[in-house]
Amino acid sequence: DWTGRFGSIDAATGHVTIEDDTQKKRWVGTPGMSSITAHLANNTPGVTVVSSRRVTGFEGGPGSDADATADGLWTVVHRPAGPGPKDQDGNPLAPTETRDVGFAAVVAADKQAASDRSRRVYDEPPPIESAAAPSVWDGMRAGGSTPSFVLMLTVTSAAGIPLFPFEGALVTGDDKVAWIANDSSKPGRPTHGAVTGPQCWVIQSTAEYAVERLAVKLTIPGTSPHQTMLDHVAEEMLGSVLELASKNKTIKGGVESPESPEVIHSVAFRWGMAFPEDGAFEMAAANGGCLSEPARKVVGCGDFCVSPKVEGAALSGAAAAAQVLAMLPPISAL
Repeated sequence: DWTGRFGSIDAATGHVTIEDDTQKKRWVGTPGMSSITAHLANNTPGVTVVSSRRVTGFEGGPGSDADATADGLWTVVHRPAGPGPKDQDGNPLAPTETRDVGFAAVVAADKQAASDRSRRVYDEPPPIESAAAPSVWDGMRAGGSTPSFVLMLTVTSAAGIPLFPFEGALVTGDDKVAWIANDSSKPGRPTHGAVTGPQCWVIQSTAEYAVERLAVKLTIPGTSPHQTMLDHVAEEMLGSVLELASKNKTIKGGVESPESPEVIHSVAFRWGMAFPEDGAFEMAAANGGCLSEPARKVVGCGDFCVSPKVEGAALSGAAAAAQVLAMLPPISAL
């Protein structure tokens, strides 16, 4: 349970308003948010996680004539994520694809699996298109999605004064920054409860700023132009955060601190599908919060099916699990 002071900060004045609701629960993973999925992956029998791969398509599956295996199982086609290999002269080479066979069902939990971004960026069709599951395909493409940037910022203060006098706050009136959170204040973090030393902050951009920035230049993740774009974003967002912090002079013991925080590290990340629209909500509601094509044993799930929050993603994932179990024959107890 992440507790503390939450509210909003006015970008024009730096004034902070702390909300009165002290009973609201804010659950976080410890020691980090990835700990939740890591625990599930490492403690669920029969689960194997493969990372740093980009799925490019699916072959076979039940009811398929071409490329179908004898038992109607799925084949997943994938290659390394990031930029492809190059020859000695720097010319792109065709990436090496891998085919893994024997999957009884397909679950797509990323809206980008049906996005035309695959064509724009990679010159490839969206991977879920090859699954030939109209209900899932149509649902994942229903409605759009607004991107965002996230700035990870580490600062230090010898006086032990935080960058802002809150744990989390919405930002009103700023064209770049929408949300600021003190990650060090979350339970289980290495810097949790430290009076002095590094403070880790997470800053989320406005949707408008992300759309504007991404419209300027289309880049491929893992490439030098993409990193250059992210470096520019980090610089601009950091400038806005420090300007906002200077407006809100932190008071400790009634005395303004003359010390400016020292920036140790700042890095920006692109969050492509940060705010999904509700185009798929009605279709997903028919299946308890997910998209389903039972004849093909293909399911789609995510926050875009229920609500644009982590709770929506979790509820949709649970609904998808129930759909998959209904598609498969009973599993004998181990």
